[in-house]
Amino acid sequence: MITAIMLRGIIGYLRGLGPRYVKRVRSSIAGALVLTLSCEGGDIDIFVHPRRSVFAPTYRVSGRTPLSGRRIRLRSLVENARVLGIEQPGMERAVVFRLAQGGRGLNLVFELFGRGNVMVADESWRVEYVDEPLEARGRKVVEGERYQPPAPRGLPVEEALDADRLLSGASSLADLYRLLPLDKYTVRHLIREAGLSEPPTRDGIERLVKALKSLLEAVEGKCKVYLVRVDEGVLMLPYRPEGLEILYESDDLLEASTKYLSEYVIPALASEEGRREAERLRGRLRALLEQRRKVEEEIGRLEALVVKLYQNLPVISQALEAARSGRHEGYGHVIVGVSPKDRTAIIRVDGENVRLRYDVSVYEAIGEVYNRIKRLKAGLEEVERRIREVEERIREAERPRVGIEEVWLLKRRREWYERFKWFYTSGGVLVVAGKDATTNEVLVKRYAKEGDIIMHADVHGSPFTVIKSGGREVGGEDLEEAAVFTASHSNAWKAGFSAADVYWVRPEQVSKKAPSGEYLAKGSFMIYGKRNYIRGARLELYVGLAWRSGYPVVMIAPRRAVEKHCSVTIARLVPGSVERGEVARRILGAVEGLLGRELARPDREYLYSDIVERLPPGPCDIEFQEQMCGKI
Repeated sequence: MITAIMLRGIIGYLRGLGPRYVKRVRSSIAGALVLTLSCEGGDIDIFVHPRRSVFAPTYRVSGRTPLSGRRIRLRSLVENARVLGIEQPGMERAVVFRLAQGGRGLNLVFELFGRGNVMVADESWRVEYVDEPLEARGRKVVEGERYQPPAPRGLPVEEALDADRLLSGASSLADLYRLLPLDKYTVRHLIREAGLSEPPTRDGIERLVKALKSLLEAVEGKCKVYLVRVDEGVLMLPYRPEGLEILYESDDLLEASTKYLSEYVIPALASEEGRREAERLRGRLRALLEQRRKVEEEIGRLEALVVKLYQNLPVISQALEAARSGRHEGYGHVIVGVSPKDRTAIIRVDGENVRLRYDVSVYEAIGEVYNRIKRLKAGLEEVERRIREVEERIREAERPRVGIEEVWLLKRRREWYERFKWFYTSGGVLVVAGKDATTNEVLVKRYAKEGDIIMHADVHGSPFTVIKSGGREVGGEDLEEAAVFTASHSNAWKAGFSAADVYWVRPEQVSKKAPSGEYLAKGSFMIYGKRNYIRGARLELYVGLAWRSGYPVVMIAPRRAVEKHCSVTIARLVPGSVERGEVARRILGAVEGLLGRELARPDREYLYSDIVERLPPGPCDIEFQEQMCGKI
């Protein structure tokens, strides 16, 4: 269970990641959801199980599947919606994502109390989707009607921080558990922090209020997280509790949350779901075993019957002839019945009845019994196959594999400029270029500041490149490297040129204001005043591997920059004939060789996508460097 105070810390953490939009909503184990948020520093998964009061960020969750049934409607409403904000109503165990989708506002609500619920409401809070329609205890949450929040638990936060209000309602310490909108463990922690004893005094209540304010400030910043064992299981708490077994502690909420989910929540859910699935399959297995028993009995009966038929062949032959001629009155002890419609007779042999055709020879009639045995044996083989399949599914259900994938690269916090194409010059200057029209627009409008330099290749189809001067003069070598970078990411590369002209200007020379009667498309700008040209910038880039905060980063940049900032130069790129996807796969293989480890699937997907997005815009020829021999 995620407590209200821990939920407050999680929401603060997610806000700090700069969430941009809801990338995906998927199903996970035991009815849980995985909400993937696209954030400024990369994607993050949130594991949500409202019924179990779980809402926690984590590294990538494996075993995700597309939504089905009614939840397809949930996906259609919120997937790809922009995130405007994430809120916690009061101190409730609830999360509200304020979203924008298709020009209108939406509220995605996760209720983590009671039986749990997920719902989507419009701007006026009219419910458009609800997981579990609710009409109970004076509360109604159904589609088409206005969302009714639950009655608040305890005092509102503002009143809980008012010592007079608390003192007026608390004649004993037990009253604080009712008044404070917090879980019992947090209330107990605050009482201990304040040194309260019976009966509560003003000084004691004021100390408690001060402790609560400090705790709220701590969870809204960067606080230590503890995993503790309680009667209900394992909790995440944003403070060190006394009297409880501490299983783990970390300054990194994502690390602690991932451990909490991977070691305590998901295995318990998987075990429970596995038990339910195994029990359901055992019911199916029992039915198949009973079916096998009956088929085996029938085969045994028919095989014994065939022996009896041959032992009584003369009598059977005479009875079938009598049935065929219609004169079977004297065979009542052998012929039980005759069916002229299907030309069969029911023959009694040693107390057993068997239906035989009388319009064929006696041997052919008995042969049809053999054929029935063959068909039953073929059916028995199919039953055996299904029994083995169900037994394997039972074993699979008892060892569920859903969990948190062991990722590494995805844990790295990305810098703002990594949304674009980027590199650091050999002189240490940051150079950032747009990937497309949208990122060109964002880069120039938001990140180009006074004193920076904006660069553009003198060809149609070039990124805008911003050289972040950092308030200092940009040197000639830095300009030359930025020019090579800009030219290499222009359509000159796609056209197979070996060089292109590039010019640079100041931000104040770049405007979105078009001449009268003209229109500027997204990502396009007007350039006014003098352009400073760098002629014949070479179309050539190098790939290197650098390290940032203990994580490998692939840099694609001019040669001097790669040699300066990377521990190894992997390859040289020039315009050529190898498609970008194949180039990225070869670079990825080289990186894994250098790291001496095979990356987890999520890390491979991330790194491959990152490399593809930062390669030049056309096919390349790739030349691996000598020091890479044997590494690829």
